Amino acid sequence: MLCKVDELQLRFGEVVTGCWSKSSYRVIRELGRGAIGVVYLVENLNNNQVCAMKIAPSMQNIVAEYNRLRKIQKEVQSQHFGPLLYELDDIVEAQVKYYYYTMEYIEGSSLVDKHRNMTFDTKVQSLQEILTYLHTLHQKQYIFADLKPENILIENKTEKIRFIDFGGVVSVGKMVKQYSDLYDRGSWRMGSRKADLQYDIFAFGIIMMQMFTKPDHLTNAIKNTLPIYALYDIIHKELAPSLKVIGIKLFSEKYNSADDVRKDIQSYVIDKKVIQNPTSSTLRQAKAVNASQSIKVTTFSIKRGFQWNWIDGAFWASFVFMVGSLMLFFI
Repeated sequence: MLCKVDELQLRFGEVVTGCWSKSSYRVIRELGRGAIGVVYLVENLNNNQVCAMKIAPSMQNIVAEYNRLRKIQKEVQSQHFGPLLYELDDIVEAQVKYYYYTMEYIEGSSLVDKHRNMTFDTKVQSLQEILTYLHTLHQKQYIFADLKPENILIENKTEKIRFIDFGGVVSVGKMVKQYSDLYDRGSWRMGSRKADLQYDIFAFGIIMMQMFTKPDHLTNAIKNTLPIYALYDIIHKELAPSLKVIGIKLFSEKYNSADDVRKDIQSYVIDKKVIQNPTSSTLRQAKAVNASQSIKVTTFSIKRGFQWNWIDGAFWASFVFMVGSLMLFFI
């Protein structure tokens, strides 16, 4: 007997046991609900370890996601790509068979909740981290596809970005099957749903826009008859000058990689910000460095001048000596 994801409900305190592993888990609370399954916070009664359990009615979906994440983690070898995986099994509950895998529970807040209280600099740092991890994933020929703030976690312990929910990850060239309309370029009528680097870069652009613009403006823009014009209107009216350049390039597919976007953020936002808005201490340091460099250049010029003057003098002295010698010879 099969059920839909909407019908999947585990109660607080309920104990479920894996058919093959015989591991028992006590349900603590629901963490999230997605297209293919539900994630619960559970306690493993065998070792008292608290972990997350993703459970779904479809064996194909849950096994494929588990294997995909395990393969990516092995290839990328980075803890930032999803939680550590523990166990893959199935359970029978009220004559209904479910399939699940358990994984590390990462304590943190999703980017969608966290970014509202972030400073400008912290937002920029988070965006750079996202781009770094995306670039690493792309180098292995994978597209995250369902990239959105809900799938990006900021860990409490380290304050670092962690990617979660790899259900939408596909190989480059495949069709994207799992996506969210607001971050999907197809929904904006700005491209296909074929998995390529630009698909993730577009989604990143929407995330960046969300972090620096008013919440409802993008949701209204995507409903517009010509959403692309509404999007560019938001870029010009709401983004800081240093971000406008990046925003326009993001949605014009001018970037060849996520790392190119990261470099532009470094160049346009971080480096330029220091020049435009220097603090008094930064300004003093800059003046000191400039003064030091000026002294070095001046000293070098003086030394070089003396050096060249000495060489020039030696040359002309030798020339005069030779001419004088020749004149004496002929006389």
